[in-house]
Amino acid sequence: MSDDAQTPTPAAQAQRLWVRATQGAREPYALATIIESDGHSVYRVRVDGAERHVVLDQDAWLANPEGDDEPADASQLPQLSPPALLQWVRRRAERGRFFSALTDRVLIWLNPLVPTPRLWSAAEMQRAAEHASGALDTEPHVYVLAEHAWRAATRQHGAGLGGARTHAIVL
Repeated sequence: MSDDAQTPTPAAQAQRLWVRATQGAREPYALATIIESDGHSVYRVRVDGAERHVVLDQDAWLANPEGDDEPADASQLPQLSPPALLQWVRRRAERGRFFSALTDRVLIWLNPLVPTPRLWSAAEMQRAAEHASGALDTEPHVYVLAEHAWRAATRQHGAGLGGARTHAIVL
């Protein structure tokens, strides 16, 4: 890349990209700082103390902004790439938020492998029943998703055989 690189793209303005980690690294992706862009999809980045050239959506992906205001629903993330999704799930789990959602029909649960009686309490079942009539609330839970699925499956619909429909709930 020359010193007269074009105006940075939105990715360059973000200053960070996820890049494939080097072979033998502990993690599959590493967070890199953008040094320069060709104005399209090739970036010169600094990662793990070294400089590399990467190609966006091939061996590099846009990073989401960091902060405590991450959504409980992955579909609301600005970037939804494999490394961005992994980082999002990891950060939520580190904050004790073991349930996450991808739209209102897919629940992601990262099992903490420690006792979590609070997650399976009668209070959680009550919260699920209270929130099942609308969209998933800010913190998704398997009970809320199951309640949504059950109510959708048992709701009367006007077409065919007295409104009956065939349903399946897959866990």
